Amino acid sequence: MALLMKDGCEKCGRALTRDAAAHICIYECTFCPECTAAMSAACPNCGGELVLRPRASVGGVEAQCGPACATVAAVDDAASV
Repeated sequence: MALLMKDGCEKCGRALTRDAAAHICIYECTFCPECTAAMSAACPNCGGELVLRPRASVGGVEAQCGPACATVAAVDDAASV
């Protein structure tokens, strides 16, 4: 299952692009680096550790590995419905 890659910090509202540095907890609460530092890398919602979120490519799945990956992603999405 892919990460949601939320587009904004849940504390200050700062916009976060898919390739921007951001921190997430196990439930994918998402925060900018500045808010993460201010919260001592602890999620205010669950108390869990905030870790660096992997960065997504700008082009998405298809740009990285072509139609085969897009098919796998579509199957994964359909299975979760």
